Amino acid sequence: MALNAATVFRDYEVDSVPASGSHKIKKSEVRAIHAGIDAVISAFLTNGGLIFASKATLDASLNYAANTMAWVLGDATVANNGIYRKVGASGTGSWTRVADLPFSFIIASDTGAGTANAIQATTSIPVSGSALIWMNVFEANTASPVTVSFNGGAALTIKTNTGNNVASGGLVAGMIVLGIVSGSTFRILNDQVSSAIVAAAEAAQAAAEDAAADAVALVGLAASAIQPEDVYLSLVNFAGAEDNAKFTAAIAAAAALSNGATIFVPRGTYSITQKAVPQNIKLVLDKGAVIQPSAATASLFDSQGGLSGISGGLLVNPSGLATNAIIVSKPADNLSCVIDDIYFSQFTRAVRLTSGDCLKVTNCTGVSNGTFVLFADDGRNSTISGNYAIGGNGVSLQKVTQGAEGAYIQNNGFLPASGTYCVQLGCGLEISILGNIFDQITTGPAIIIDGQTNAIHSIKVESNWIGRQSGAANADYGLYVVGNVRDVKSFNNTYVGWQEAGIYFNGLAGGTLLYCRSLDDTAQTHACATFSSPMRKHHD
Repeated sequence: MALNAATVFRDYEVDSVPASGSHKIKKSEVRAIHAGIDAVISAFLTNGGLIFASKATLDASLNYAANTMAWVLGDATVANNGIYRKVGASGTGSWTRVADLPFSFIIASDTGAGTANAIQATTSIPVSGSALIWMNVFEANTASPVTVSFNGGAALTIKTNTGNNVASGGLVAGMIVLGIVSGSTFRILNDQVSSAIVAAAEAAQAAAEDAAADAVALVGLAASAIQPEDVYLSLVNFAGAEDNAKFTAAIAAAAALSNGATIFVPRGTYSITQKAVPQNIKLVLDKGAVIQPSAATASLFDSQGGLSGISGGLLVNPSGLATNAIIVSKPADNLSCVIDDIYFSQFTRAVRLTSGDCLKVTNCTGVSNGTFVLFADDGRNSTISGNYAIGGNGVSLQKVTQGAEGAYIQNNGFLPASGTYCVQLGCGLEISILGNIFDQITTGPAIIIDGQTNAIHSIKVESNWIGRQSGAANADYGLYVVGNVRDVKSFNNTYVGWQEAGIYFNGLAGGTLLYCRSLDDTAQTHACATFSSPMRKHHD
């Protein structure tokens, strides 16, 4: 790609020159960047989506035809991660690295290996000027300027949002910064803190350290004892002959605390069978933490209560031993279960909700899963937001005794390729599908609203990009509505490339459609909307 994110999303018209005025982002440049990303992803999916955990494993796998594409993701040597092309016939030849992985953001860890003013951070994939970098700060800086080196590379001077050097004390222990690599600098998007906030943060850090020390003393005491909130436990502090025992001991210790705890899982590869995560327990995985099944199991984790959650790390299923990565089986208690910033690969379902409400799945990545998120039952007041999934179905809402109500599916990017849908509603009331990118669809509609079994009411489909894979033979409609469905509003969407029409409203099967509307939608090929009777319709 000729363009990169640092250029397209720069702050000022002339980079680093505030006097030149704010830079207005051009949609054509944004499309140019994503066209390159789409090309890489399309080529990857065409070859079946080969993913290897290390370059050594890749180099030992030569039984692929010439020009086959594969990804290396998770190699301890950061530079080994990337996109590779097979050279030579099957059984011979070698693999050649051709590009970086197409990630839009990268997690960097500052573990204190450097100094307060010369930070050394590590990432699981190489950094580049085309990706946003999320980095924690291990300790407060004591001088200015401050530099950061990623993966042992050149020292980059940290510049604030306004282009200045970070002042002494401007970075605080525990602070999270977002930035991009720009030449010899690391330009952070969020600014440095004031001296007052520094003092408050230092006080909070001291309190957290005291709480952590108290937690160690409290483990094993009666659950009725007075215990501090926000207790942090590390998996490395729990003995066990193997990974299963360590996780079991850590979760039991956290559950023994009346207010629960957060368990930190450091970098490494762990093999486990299903682990229950009770209410008030949170698992936070380092971005280099990889968890996989050690035997046949329904899932790696079962989140069983509100105020529980799992975030970070990679959940992978290379041997196919696990059906689901995470099962959520909580009560309907109006308490959130949060699944955030996780990489899922090769599960039948990445996340399966079997009961309960207030599920939040945010900022996750899915590659080659059968279905990204399945609501098998319930799902009231849930949110699926900011996720990116390629290869496989997106989100499905189904019903056993209770359908989803008040749920949001927003700001996601779903590229199902051989999957059959991006969103499938088999039930639902007041469901909003907003601001998503649904593309590279080869089989079936992008959005299916099927009221033939359960009545569906009040569905909003707004401001989405809904596109068919060029040349796909089995993709007739972008939005397909059938059966007993009331009040579907399709508004301000772009339907691209569908063989028959962007929208198909069918009242002939399973019930009558009432008050279904298409408002300000656009279609780049064929008709925008098609209606079948009997139904009441409105099309503007």
